[in-house]
Amino acid sequence: MNFRKGANRLLVVVIVIWEALWLLLLSLDHGNAGREGEMIFIGAMVGGPVVAFLLLRALFWIVEGFNNSP
Repeated sequence: MNFRKGANRLLVVVIVIWEALWLLLLSLDHGNAGREGEMIFIGAMVGGPVVAFLLLRALFWIVEGFNNSP
């Protein structure tokens, strides 16, 4: 298995754990934070995996750029 495939699989595992954690926190919040707290939770659930995916793509772009340079 190459590094890229392994990193992508690790990212999927981390995203699943991330989503489960935020879903648990969202379900345990019984209206104490109100609507604003709910929007922060949903933003973290969506934003975290997007940022992680973009950072991994940037890492691959940088590493592959250095591999192909003279």
